[in-house]
Amino acid sequence: MPTKEQYEWVNKNVSILDVLEASKLKEINGDVRGCLCPLHTERTPSFFINIPKNAFHCFGCGAGGGPLQLYMGIHKCDDATALKALGWKSGGIGLAEA
Repeated sequence: MPTKEQYEWVNKNVSILDVLEASKLKEINGDVRGCLCPLHTERTPSFFINIPKNAFHCFGCGAGGGPLQLYMGIHKCDDATALKALGWKSGGIGLAEA
């Protein structure tokens, strides 16, 4: 069972930009980027990332959160699987035991 510390570590140490890996992000306003939502089909961009807060929100489907929630949404996996994947990707060795 994942611990609160593991959730906090991922949200602090994993960049949401690394999870999205989107080259089509457009600068909206300073540190805010936008694009089509990777969690649902849409024609008009409604997905926004706030880089300093390391958070996202989609005004189309209502999804929001940090890197962990975005990874779970894109890959349709549970939190333990996402913690393991993001832990290995970012060097969080202790997360491999989530």
